[in-house]
Amino acid sequence: MNLDTLEVPRIRHGLEGSRILIIEEEPIIGLTEAEILVSAGCQVVGPAATVAEAARLIATTTVDAAIVDATIKSKRTGEILAALATQNIPFAVVTAFGPVYGRTRLPRRFRDAPILDKPFKARHLVAVVEALLNPRFAK
Repeated sequence: MNLDTLEVPRIRHGLEGSRILIIEEEPIIGLTEAEILVSAGCQVVGPAATVAEAARLIATTTVDAAIVDATIKSKRTGEILAALATQNIPFAVVTAFGPVYGRTRLPRRFRDAPILDKPFKARHLVAVVEALLNPRFAK
C-alpha cells in the first residue's frame, strides 16, 4: 500500500514507541490502521479481529491505548471497552454509523469516548491517538 496517497504523518513526537492495540474485524482496515500508526512511530499490537482475540490481548499485553471497532462480527464491543476501562487503557471507538448514531450504539458509560467516523483520513487517526496519549485529555 502506498502511504503517500493516505497523507500519513511521519514519525510524530510523543508517539514513538507507544504501544497501540487495534481491534478491527475488517482485515484491510485493521492493516491500514496499523500501517498508519507504525509510520507515525507507534508499535502496533494486533489487529485483533474477534472479541475473544481482543480480550486475550487486553489480558496479556501491555498497551498505551486502543483503537476499537464499535461492532465486531455483528456484536457490539461493550465488553471490550469495559476490559480496557478496567485496566485504565484509553481508547477511541471507530464506527461506520456516524458520530451521533454510532455513539448511541455504545454502552451509556462509554458514550463520551472519542469517536472516529469511517471513512477517516490518516491524520485523523494519528490525531486521535495523540489525544489519547496526552495526559491533558485524560478523563
